[in-house]
Amino acid sequence: MTDKKRLLIVEEKGSAREEYQTLLQNYFEIKTASNGETGLSLFSNDKPEVVILSSGLHGTNVSLQGKDLLGIMKSQAPQTVVVIVSASRENERDFVRAGADGFLKKPWSKSELLRILSEKGLITLK
Repeated sequence: MTDKKRLLIVEEKGSAREEYQTLLQNYFEIKTASNGETGLSLFSNDKPEVVILSSGLHGTNVSLQGKDLLGIMKSQAPQTVVVIVSASRENERDFVRAGADGFLKKPWSKSELLRILSEKGLITLK
């Protein structure tokens, strides 16, 4: 039995999903999705404590991308910590206003992601 918190990674790029998993596997029970549709399904079923969400998702459903997906997740589970990852800081304020709890600019640093998760009380850094 595990007492790890649940993490959902919603990111199109397989290499990025693997990088997050490698970094965070000791802290979280992890599920991943490569698009908004799968991400929302996993989120709705599992209600993870934390989500790492790429802002630039592409998919068949335009309403399941970026800020809109963030809004749906926050309306279903406001306590979930959602960290947005984006190639640009241009929309950071919009994402924070929409409910994002953290923001990472690509290329992101491991220490910055760990710092955000630590500040939110999700992990303890040694």
